[in-house]
Amino acid sequence: MKIAVIGGIGSGKSEILKVADKLSVATVSCDEINRDLLKDESYLTLLRKEFPGAFTDGGLDKNLLSGIIYSDEKMREKLNGLAHPIIFSRIKEDKRDPLVVEIPLMNSDVAGWFDEIIYVHTEKDRRIDFLEKNRGMKKEDALKIMSTQNSDEELFSFATIVIYNTENFEEFSLAAEELLKSLL
Repeated sequence: MKIAVIGGIGSGKSEILKVADKLSVATVSCDEINRDLLKDESYLTLLRKEFPGAFTDGGLDKNLLSGIIYSDEKMREKLNGLAHPIIFSRIKEDKRDPLVVEIPLMNSDVAGWFDEIIYVHTEKDRRIDFLEKNRGMKKEDALKIMSTQNSDEELFSFATIVIYNTENFEEFSLAAEELLKSLL
């Protein structure tokens, strides 16, 4: 069984993966795969060719790259065109069963790979508050990233299950555990 966990930045997707780990269920995160890619010299060579302004003498500057892709939709699409095929192929090839996969951006091609798609719905203000307090992100940066992600309507359309991350974190974590146990 492959289970996707979707939701916007700061929604609580990672908590679902922590619960899956606690239940000894295999997990993978698109963000983790991307971090691994950023250590791969052949991938960095591609990035250097397409985004030379994101590199300094010290190598790739992730802040410069973020500034480029979150201020220019064409550049973001170019980066997604490089990264997504690699990331999604690694997910598709992962044969662990069961497997819980955290995916920040969902599309209809990828949705078909999963038996269940859990949408973690969290109000925007709560997400911004979390990002400011726990990741040191500025509100305007959080809003910029949110504007580039799937809308709530899109996420609802992909979901087979919706879990709500509300004010009480402990209740959310328990609900996530019960949900995963029921699916597995």
